Amino acid sequence: MPDEAAYQVFNYVENSFLHVPVGANGGQEDTCEDICRWICEKLKIRPLVFSLIGLRIHGDAHTHTRFLAGCNRPSTDRKYDFRVRFKIPDLSCLKTLDQSLFNYYYSQLRYDLLQNRIPEINYQKQDHKSRVLGYSVNDMYRKMIEDNVTLDELRRDIDKYIPRKINREYSLFLFNKAHKEIFDKLSSIRNRDHDLNYVKNVYINDIDNIAPGYLYEEYNAEIPYPGGEQSSRTGKCPVKLRFQPYGNTRSSRSTSSIKQDSKRSENEKLVEAEDARDSPGLKVLYSSKWQHVANIDEILSILVEEPERKVNLALEDQADPYCIHFHDQTEMTSFVTCLAGYYRLMCKWTVYLCQEYVSSPSLNRLKELKFHGPIGGKYSTDKIREKNSTPGACIIRQCEENFDTYFVDMLEDAGVIKTYKLIYKCIDDQWHVQRDKETVIPCNSLKEAFSSLNPEITKVYRLPPSDNDNAPNPT
Repeated sequence: MPDEAAYQVFNYVENSFLHVPVGANGGQEDTCEDICRWICEKLKIRPLVFSLIGLRIHGDAHTHTRFLAGCNRPSTDRKYDFRVRFKIPDLSCLKTLDQSLFNYYYSQLRYDLLQNRIPEINYQKQDHKSRVLGYSVNDMYRKMIEDNVTLDELRRDIDKYIPRKINREYSLFLFNKAHKEIFDKLSSIRNRDHDLNYVKNVYINDIDNIAPGYLYEEYNAEIPYPGGEQSSRTGKCPVKLRFQPYGNTRSSRSTSSIKQDSKRSENEKLVEAEDARDSPGLKVLYSSKWQHVANIDEILSILVEEPERKVNLALEDQADPYCIHFHDQTEMTSFVTCLAGYYRLMCKWTVYLCQEYVSSPSLNRLKELKFHGPIGGKYSTDKIREKNSTPGACIIRQCEENFDTYFVDMLEDAGVIKTYKLIYKCIDDQWHVQRDKETVIPCNSLKEAFSSLNPEITKVYRLPPSDNDNAPNPT
């Protein structure tokens, strides 16, 4: 019903707000993760890539770093954006991981390009402007393939495919000239037999080449005066913070050499501005130069002090924490969850760096139940054979395709590992054991469900996830 309380979340595929019902998680108080999960299920986005998305406060281009933590409580009085937040090293792999998320990322990227929300694209530069018009041609060609629209239909709706900034700045003569060039190109390629994913992939990768920092986040903060200045200057200095998970190809220095710099006695070492911009890691912009602070695997923990809005990073081989002060609570939370999210993706999937301040409810539940994430069957069976040869040894892992669905890989007699399906029904708080296609057994508790897997096995040994697991993940 339209009068029911709902959260308003922007969906880039439909270019409109979704109304997510309050109580999306089955009656308990909703978290941001619950909202994201509800949308994932609606858009058919798989649990495998759930850790790549986030919920951001809706607003103008200046709110791009205002992401909420998964454990935060959303409000029906605010609007939000459902975003692909975390970047993987090779964007072309996204369609292999999840076709629905690949399509969503395309729509998100397209929206940001049309709304002039990609800072690295400068419409004042003629080469950038020409390339953006090329992206418009690509997008219209995509529309022709995807929805079978005609050139005449595209002519009527051309404003939907050209960024507003270019539309405003072009004179009538230049606009007509660009208009003719666009449709001349479309006429020449419309009969080519291109795959839709190929066309989308070209669009995504070309924009990534011109704007490799898309999805990266920058924050305003303060730090104590760095290096030798501390002896002569007191107080804090304003800086920009940026975490870049992957290096750009321009960089002339290797990751290992940057890592050696971060292990010196000072909190951070000055790196040439170009290298600091291109190399991976956490960096600060101070005195017009970028300084490298640490790589993601060198961050040992994150401690937040409230109400001071102070973040202390414990760094490898550093006696003192790296201290950062924020002016805004939401921006501080966004920064902390950015680091914690990339740490899970790039280092240890089961570790959330700032568990005492913010957390991932879905990860907490998996740990509480001693369930693995979506690690896949091969890794699971290999781990069982390595860790325990006793009949009844098992691993429970999250299904890669569906939420609240798990697989139980159990070692049975004669060294055979059999897989059962376990489905949690939130409505009646029951576990349903599926032994085969015909046999489904409802159980009132997890313990009862374990006993129902194979009645001939009286003891079930659940192998819990470990921080040292080297299971596959989206990156």
